[in-house]
Amino acid sequence: IPSAAFTQPPPLRFEHLSDAYGLSHNRVWAITQDKYGLIWIGTNDGLNRFDGYEMDVFRNEPGNKNSLPDNFIRCLFTDSRGEVWIGTANGLAHYDSRTNSFHSFFPDSTDENSLPGNNISAIKEDAYGILWIGTNSGLCSFDKKNKRFQRFLDDDRSNTISNNFIRDIEFAPDGSMWISTGRGLNRLDLSTMRFT
Repeated sequence: IPSAAFTQPPPLRFEHLSDAYGLSHNRVWAITQDKYGLIWIGTNDGLNRFDGYEMDVFRNEPGNKNSLPDNFIRCLFTDSRGEVWIGTANGLAHYDSRTNSFHSFFPDSTDENSLPGNNISAIKEDAYGILWIGTNSGLCSFDKKNKRFQRFLDDDRSNTISNNFIRDIEFAPDGSMWISTGRGLNRLDLSTMRFT
């Protein structure tokens, strides 16, 4: 038997990125990688983009509608086109790599086709390219082509989600979506749009 068959793998080596290396804050909530291989890091105080050597920091700039809606980054998601979506404590943002800026989305109580809440907890994408966003005030889908939201709220009727406080979203191999809430786990059959 060759001696290589008994060799040990090299020990794991961890590298640490902190505010000493340019990270905007040491409390990290989310991480994703975009289509260019850049690592995006969401923290308590800003969004960081790391290319392996340098850190770029993005923050809310009051009065600039093309900046982040908030500095508290709760979740990050890279969609099927490799584009980055940012869930903050005050709205949803999409990063535009052509202009190095952000387009933000907020709740509007007069528009049922807007986000149901501003505190974003989860962002995922289904097999049809539709984004699903969990908030502190309900679940919604987002058609990226038409820039249109559809809300799914708990309203004590049958076939609704069990609670509006959305914690996480995952997709099963059968195409159904699982949603964890403040009051249990929900399954949404995307072919019939029925909750179970």
